[in-house]
Order: sequence, then structure tokens, then C-alpha cells
Amino acid sequence: MPTIGIVALDGAELGAVGAVLDMFERANRYTVRQYGAVDVVNNPSQVLVLTAHGRPCRTTGGRELKADAAWTDAPKLDLVYVAAYQADDENEVTARIDHDGPLHVWLGAQREQGALLAASGPAVFQLAETGILDDHVATAPWWLERLFSRRYPRVTLDVPRIIADGDGFICTGTTRAEPALALRMAERVLSANVGSWLAKATLIDPYPDGPAPWSVFSPRVIRQDGLVGRAQHWLQQRFSQRARMSELADFLRVSERTLERRFRKSLGMTPLQYLQLLRVEAAKHMLTRSSRRVERVALLVGYGDVPFFKQVFREQTGTSPREYRRRGGQAPSA
Repeated sequence: MPTIGIVALDGAELGAVGAVLDMFERANRYTVRQYGAVDVVNNPSQVLVLTAHGRPCRTTGGRELKADAAWTDAPKLDLVYVAAYQADDENEVTARIDHDGPLHVWLGAQREQGALLAASGPAVFQLAETGILDDHVATAPWWLERLFSRRYPRVTLDVPRIIADGDGFICTGTTRAEPALALRMAERVLSANVGSWLAKATLIDPYPDGPAPWSVFSPRVIRQDGLVGRAQHWLQQRFSQRARMSELADFLRVSERTLERRFRKSLGMTPLQYLQLLRVEAAKHMLTRSSRRVERVALLVGYGDVPFFKQVFREQTGTSPREYRRRGGQAPSA
């Protein structure tokens, strides 16, 4: 189960913290509902609010935010997100950076242990202090561009970019993108399938700078045809169950023939092929992040016929489920 730590510094913005809490809670509910009828499923992720000493911190406006633990006492984390905090000028940001030296060391250690690091607003400076942004493209608040460029000359700063990500990090310089950032974080530590469902459920575009790298799940695709978008959402809500194309067509009030034609035109595949894609993506996630037997994974993602599951899995990945697990999620090279 991935564990996410939200570092809330004094002056943290409630919206920055809440966006991540709400997104992962929604993802948890979706996952439990999706697989709960087949197996006992606990929340797929745990989110902890972390402060300097484990005591409540004061947020923007003076409200008190309860903490789950001190960041120094946190368990092993898969994602560490430093929430945006209030700062009115360069001097305030500089003072905060100079004060947070121990935090920067801790963040660097978290990255060395494999955690994804994330930040929003002025907290991007806390990421930069670890060196993780060196030789990468990053973004930061527009009004801090000069300070950022002076302090971190090895970082290629792209202020107009809304969200920047790379090997081991993801960040945004604008508070308006925090929901999209939260969705992208869920996508990276949970799965692309969960990320796609969240995008459809919330109408948040997780790729405001351009197309997603996994175009078949991209919310930009579903906007080409509203009917196809509703069909995708229907299938994603119940892919682990018995999903009949006739029921989907009835739900959309079209014929199965019309449904297939519109689906092929928008996505280049049939609704059944899309359903199989969803199931295989979910299976890939389970194979690499759990110790469940292949037979159990097949049942959880909607295949009562295990040999057929293995056949579909091999067609899509070029390898067997067991071999895929052994390779750690790497498909065989061509």
C-alpha cells in the first residue's frame, strides 16, 4: 500500500493540502468499490499530514491543521508532497529556505529511498534545495523567477509551464493547478487507470500543458465524442464486474453497432477491446505491487477464465503474467 506524506509547513495553504487529501480519498473509494465485491480490499493508499514536530501547524489565515506525525518520524514513504505556503516576497521565501535546512536533508534522503518528491507554489524551492531538479526542466511561481534562477542555475526554469515532472519529481508553480497536480501524483503512485477515472470523475485535466503520454487513457480523447466519453466512464466504473456491451448500449440508448462504430472512430478499438485494456492495466499494477497469485489477480480484474486472461494478457504485453511480474513490470524488448 503506497504511503503518501504531505509536509505542511507553518503558513501552509489549506487548498494545497486539501487537494491531495481529497484526491487520494476519492481514489481509495473507487478502488474499494471496484474490487470489494470480489475480495476484501483495504484502502490502496494511506495519506499522512506531517509537520516539523508532529504538532498542529498554523495555516494561511491562522487556522490550525492537525498532524499525523513529525516528518522525521514518518514510515517509509512512496510520495512526499511539500504543500504550498504563504509568502509575500523574495525575502520571506529566502528566510524560509534558510530555516528549513533539516527538511531539505530529509527530503533528499526520502528520494534516495525511492520516494517521488512533489511540491506546489513556493515549496518548489524546497525541492530545488535537494538538487533533484538539477539538469531538469522545472517550473516555479512567476514572481519568484529571478530568485529561483539565481539560486539554482543548473535548473532549466520554464515559468509558463503549469506542471513539470521528471525522474523522481513533479511540481507546479501555480495554486490553480494543485488539483491537476494531485491527480498526476495519484496516477504515478497508484496507476494510470485510477488516474484516468479520477480525471473523468472530477473533470480535471491532469495534462494542461499537452497530451498525456498514455493517449488511450487521456481525457483529451473523450472530448472528441461525448458518447464515447460516457462509455469509457461506464466501463471504468465496472471493469472488474461482468460488463455486457448490450447493457452499455442500453445505458447510452444507442445500438451496439452504433456504439462500436463511434468507439472505433474515437479510439481505434471496440468497447470490448477497451474493457480488456482496462483489465490488463489493472492486472499489471497488481502483479508488480502485490503478492497475489495470478489466478486471484485474474478474478479481481474480471476474468473467471484464467487461461483466457493469460491469453489476453500475453496479446497486450507480449509476455505471461508470471514473467511480467518477474521482470518487475518490464515488457520484453522487441
